[in-house]
Amino acid sequence: MSRPPDPDDPTRPLAPAAYEREVPDTPRDELLWREELLDRLRSLRTAVVLLGVVAVAALGVALWALLSQDQGDSRRGASVARVRDLEDRVDRLQRGVDRAPSEEDLSKLSDDLDALDKRFAKLEAEQSGGGSDQALQDEVQQLSDTVRDLDQRVQDLEQQSTAP
Repeated sequence: MSRPPDPDDPTRPLAPAAYEREVPDTPRDELLWREELLDRLRSLRTAVVLLGVVAVAALGVALWALLSQDQGDSRRGASVARVRDLEDRVDRLQRGVDRAPSEEDLSKLSDDLDALDKRFAKLEAEQSGGGSDQALQDEVQQLSDTVRDLDQRVQDLEQQSTAP
């Protein structure tokens, strides 16, 4: 048995539709259409002019900022306080360098200390091997004091050379 055709078949051709076009007959409709077109053109022109004014103002502000920045940087330089601080620091470093002992002074002092150490060791050896002579003990005490004094001077010089 066959089935009846489906009325909602998608492949079925549609009946042609007739459309009527409305054409303005009266000159009044044409006048309204022209006025609306002119009104839209005026709005567009106003928007373009306003956009141009904003663009020119932005360009002016950008040029002013660019030119004022270049002049400001070249005139400013370092502040007076920073220059003064830098000069004080250079002066302190210069005084520290002037007070510091030279390498020659340090090597001479080190040589003197070594010579005194040898002399002291020799006197201690003589004292332990010989009698307890008072003059020898006084000389050993004097050498010991001299060694301590020289050692203190070396420490002072080392502190001065490391101080800022």
